[in-house]
Amino acid sequence: MTTTSSAPGKVYLFGEHAVVYGEPAVPCAIERRARVTVTARDDDRVRVSADDLSLDGFTVEYGSGSDEQPDVDVPTPLIEAAMGYVEESLEQARDAADRPEAGFDVEIESEIPLGAGLGSSAAVVVAGIDAATRELGVELTPEDVAERAYRVEHEVQDGQASRADTFCSAMGGAVRVEGDDCRAIDAPDLPFVVGYDGASHDTGELVAGGR
Repeated sequence: MTTTSSAPGKVYLFGEHAVVYGEPAVPCAIERRARVTVTARDDDRVRVSADDLSLDGFTVEYGSGSDEQPDVDVPTPLIEAAMGYVEESLEQARDAADRPEAGFDVEIESEIPLGAGLGSSAAVVVAGIDAATRELGVELTPEDVAERAYRVEHEVQDGQASRADTFCSAMGGAVRVEGDDCRAIDAPDLPFVVGYDGASHDTGELVAGGR
């Protein structure tokens, strides 16, 4: 069986970065999405194909039950961080399904530029957790997906993450986040024009540098 899930990126209407300090923020979902397709394997290995996650794309395969590390032949911290998001998402799926040795083939497609501040990592994490848990026969609520996705970003970003990006990506629409208080809010459909200069940045590093 194969399972596909998608999740949206986001823009902030108010409170970007301040949300890291527990201040209120209002992000909203955008039309660009990440799609993750997961197929359970008969062994404990993981194969990740991410043709659209960077300019060149990459495919890696490694063992999930050993100290073997992904051999990523792309010399950028962003790709290494991307693999961290994917692996931690799969760990959350294994935990939710009580299948610690589960292996997966994972294909990632994304319309969201990597490292552009549009929530690409949150969208991949949310879609990845949802697809992998459903592939293992477990249905999570959007709130459960958001909670597990936050744990992933918190781990990968060394404790610097807020709940805003992952909650918004899991719930869709507009949300209000203040610390652990997360809720959906009513908002009209709004037209946005987002300028992107093609540059990519490491979100965790930038957040840590702004503290």
